[in-house]
Amino acid sequence: MRPSPSLIELVTAHRAPVTRMLRAIAGASIAATLGGCAESHFSHPDFASSPSCGSMSWRPLGAIETPAPHAHLALVSNTLLERIASVVDETGTRCGDATDATTCTEAFDAATIPTSEGSRHVISTDGDQVEAWTGRARFVELLGTIDTSDEALMVVWSEGFEVRCGTVSRSAVREVEGGFEVIATKEVRSCNPIVTRRFVLFVNDAGEIEEITSEEIERIEGACAGRRPEGLEPARGDRGRGALGRYLAEIARLEASAVIAFDVMERELRALAAPEALLRAVREARADEVRHAEVTSALARARGGNVEAPVVAPRALRDARAIALENAVEGCVRETFGAIVGLHQAACAEDLELRNAMRVIAEDELRHADVSWRLAAWLEPRLDDAARAEVDRARAAALDELRTEVAIDPAPGLARAAGLPSARVAAGIVDRIARAIG
Repeated sequence: MRPSPSLIELVTAHRAPVTRMLRAIAGASIAATLGGCAESHFSHPDFASSPSCGSMSWRPLGAIETPAPHAHLALVSNTLLERIASVVDETGTRCGDATDATTCTEAFDAATIPTSEGSRHVISTDGDQVEAWTGRARFVELLGTIDTSDEALMVVWSEGFEVRCGTVSRSAVREVEGGFEVIATKEVRSCNPIVTRRFVLFVNDAGEIEEITSEEIERIEGACAGRRPEGLEPARGDRGRGALGRYLAEIARLEASAVIAFDVMERELRALAAPEALLRAVREARADEVRHAEVTSALARARGGNVEAPVVAPRALRDARAIALENAVEGCVRETFGAIVGLHQAACAEDLELRNAMRVIAEDELRHADVSWRLAAWLEPRLDDAARAEVDRARAAALDELRTEVAIDPAPGLARAAGLPSARVAAGIVDRIARAIG
């Protein structure tokens, strides 16, 4: 008996839309479905010193003294979604002593753009000179000897750890022999599950960081099922209160990151002279993701979630092999899985407003999965044999990784409210996708 055709074969031969097969897989998972945080033992009562805060926001710059004085300093993080800097703290007047304030301000804005060194900066303006200090080594160069608690916190923050106000269990510092011990948090896994750990770190006077201990303090199951852009950084802030609010806040961040993913995809495919029909489908998918981000952000905020804009590191345009590898993982596997989960949520979510929203979102995500398979059908035949074999291996490895990710049941309350499939049902979805891929 001839084996069933794979999804790529179906798309190439125009024999059936991918969406039809995905609906069948979703129907099976829905039929199968229908038939909090552990107490922490992480105690550091001696950490009595909190970060320097003002209006419940971290304000370290007024408490530091740099070896070389600067007229103005700004502590900045940035996102590529809007290319707008988030100024964490600022001291002095930005471009206040510049001979051309407009040119200085433009240079400041340009300095906030993420680089290969990272997306967290201190930016100094002195007269007409604007300089970005990006990454731990440059922070230490600016600060000199790390001899105050806020300087130690700034070094830790430059490495992607979070510094918050009002919660000693998440952000605190104390002076010890040879340096400082710091409590800080960091998202160490950005997909299902999303895991945040709390760290105790030692920072010496040279700005070197050593981990003393850490523990997991938050785990969000069921999020990050769809396409992620290359270079997506973990969330940095507090996602808010309530399991559903936090879950939707992360979904909203990921929907916004998909806008970036499709922006990049269109530029790269245009450089490869992709068919206009495929480029048009990518643009339509981007417009869908803008709406999805708006809808899920509103749902999250209404349920106590704090929505954070995604941060995506910049990159150069890639070649066909690199694009095909990413599409195999993020499109053919993860976005396909996410589309099916969306149909499941549209049928099963107990939160009525969310269920109604997912009915629209899931239909869009089906089309996005179809775009991924259309891209694979157009691009992969243009690769040489070795590259095609590499893409096949990447797709198989992504399925194996997804099986591992879905092996843990989501929290019961969240699963009911959001309509998330159980571990058993999710594993069945992955298996059916694997069989469809062939």
